[in-house]
Amino acid sequence: MSQRVASSPHPAVVFDNVRFSYRTSPVLKGASFTLAPGGFYVLAGANGSGKSTLIKLLLAELFPNEGAIQLFGQDARSFKSWQHVGYVPQQAPSDYRRFPATVFETVRAGLYAESKPLLPYRSAHRAKTLDALRQVGLARFEQHLIGELSGGQFQRMLLARAIVAKPKLLVLDEPTSNLDDDSAQALARIASEAASSWGTTVLLVTHDRARLPRLHASMLVLESGTIQEKPLNTTKEEAPCSSTCSCSEPSSPA
Repeated sequence: MSQRVASSPHPAVVFDNVRFSYRTSPVLKGASFTLAPGGFYVLAGANGSGKSTLIKLLLAELFPNEGAIQLFGQDARSFKSWQHVGYVPQQAPSDYRRFPATVFETVRAGLYAESKPLLPYRSAHRAKTLDALRQVGLARFEQHLIGELSGGQFQRMLLARAIVAKPKLLVLDEPTSNLDDDSAQALARIASEAASSWGTTVLLVTHDRARLPRLHASMLVLESGTIQEKPLNTTKEEAPCSSTCSCSEPSSPA
């Protein structure tokens, strides 16, 4: 299975007329798009448009009511090669930062699929971990506890953990929402370099395109439950939501 993904001639992701609702609240109304291998894509849309729901569907945390989703030519429902997918959440659970792990240990955990039962990690894993930390500018923080990091540093650490195994697909869910402009642009550039250097397919989700640097990327806009392709730097930018914004996606049933 792993080799099939690594050498797959298929698109990294295909959404084919995907429909999804939370009970009677429709979110996706026939969304279709394709992510080509090695492409860099920005998925934009206003808060509440359904971006987080789309990511959950892509990661097989939810399943569509209608339509089909494929990862590297395999149905998402039966896809098993998740070691080839890197993911950076919008925000880690609040208690995650209290876990007594170092930055190095946390990033190295991204190589778990390569480890062996009696010899979990080798010198090659250490080299890969240090390289990932250098890429995100955290090399001198390797022995810091993760709770000692600032918000921007913590998000870069999560990115390092996601890229340490050089995944074939990298999904970033609003990774810049809690960062200052410089950190947001740096993170987006690192993700772009992953696409150009390793042939990784990158999907970066945002509601605030204005904070991204100019990138060689394709734009997907989620609006009214469907996906439209638009130029990245010539489309009118959405204004960031204010701190008092109350818009949200429909909640999934408990």
